[in-house]
Amino acid sequence: MINQWEKIDLNDYEKHMSDPAVFQLQKLNIITQKQIKDYHPSSLLFLGIAGGNGLEYCNEIENVYAIDINQKFLKACKKRFPYKNIKYILMDLNKDELELTKIDLIIANLVFEYVDEETVVTKLLKVMNEGGILSTVIQINNENTFVSRTKYSDRFKCLEDIYHDVDINYFDNILCNKKFKKLLYELYPLPNGKAFLRLDYQLGN
Repeated sequence: MINQWEKIDLNDYEKHMSDPAVFQLQKLNIITQKQIKDYHPSSLLFLGIAGGNGLEYCNEIENVYAIDINQKFLKACKKRFPYKNIKYILMDLNKDELELTKIDLIIANLVFEYVDEETVVTKLLKVMNEGGILSTVIQINNENTFVSRTKYSDRFKCLEDIYHDVDINYFDNILCNKKFKKLLYELYPLPNGKAFLRLDYQLGN
């Protein structure tokens, strides 16, 4: 199967995401900093790292694993953030198994829109410490198209076949059924009537 994300140019992606009409790159950076500061993890698994937005806050974490499905994105990250504590991993979360253990914090921002939620959550469950945190950001479109209009937006049409809106109730049920407890529900308004929803869950008995 063709990896649609391989068709995306990182420069186009970042210019689109940081456009004033979108303002998602800037907002995600703020949220990522909070996600890390809130939990002070010794081990961090960062899913969908793209160009490394937020990795500047990871240099004091003992072990960081940064995953993406786009090889060119990872190459750019390695150049931008050559920290010795970061291991960059190319993988498809829908298909590949995570060969990690004892993760304290998993950050998955704008990831579950492109994967099968239950499949990926099941994989994450296997690598987390008891009491570990899954912190995720979900895009709330509020009846808008999932790609905001900019001069770069037409270049993301290839993602239409793999994107889906995340049903928050369905997502909550998956996590609760796998012994996660919801800790945080935080909404961040965006331009064009959209919003980011940050959801944090803790793995426990």
